[in-house]
Amino acid sequence: MPAFRYLTISILAVVVCENIFDFHLLFTSERIFSDQASYQKFFSAFVLIRVIGYLIFESVFTRFLINKFSLKNSFLFSPIAATGAALVAMANPSLWGSIGAVLLHNVPLYTVDKTSRRSFLAFVPEERRGRVSLFLDSYLVAAGAIVTVAIVGSIILISRLLGITSYFYIYLTFGGLVAFVALFAILKMRSVYDSSLFNWRLKRRQRSKNIFDKLDF
Repeated sequence: MPAFRYLTISILAVVVCENIFDFHLLFTSERIFSDQASYQKFFSAFVLIRVIGYLIFESVFTRFLINKFSLKNSFLFSPIAATGAALVAMANPSLWGSIGAVLLHNVPLYTVDKTSRRSFLAFVPEERRGRVSLFLDSYLVAAGAIVTVAIVGSIILISRLLGITSYFYIYLTFGGLVAFVALFAILKMRSVYDSSLFNWRLKRRQRSKNIFDKLDF
């Protein structure tokens, strides 16, 4: 189905961006916090602030934004945020820039985008919904992690062999390109959104109706 195909591409690209920004945060924080105790304090405070941000954004803005911009337009928030996060990280590749990139990327991803995905899955018939949800939420996440490790790891290894020290600009640029792919995929999804809702794969099975029609009262 075209809409789900483009949504799959966007989710995979966004997951790759998320892994890149998370890795860059670990990369920059490792240089600043030399001992384990100070790093644990920093990371605990960061996770706490991130969770509180998720809760506040989810309870105050998520439903409002989805209702305001409609379901198909709400999928734009995550790719736009990923693109902005890549620009923030490249403009300020220090610790504060990486923190801003992670928060800018993850807050829309785990609030608006996650809620929109669940609402969109409601169009899928019950007998297929579980498999589609498992694919989007599990398989794509694992695939995104594998792709990120392979590409970012290759960038780092090759850069070190060539003596390039600022290789983080290379993988952050790659993250920006992937974010543009996610944005392009969602724009394509919006163009086929309405027609995809009439796709035969979204039709519910009429087993019960057929059985009752065959009964002779």
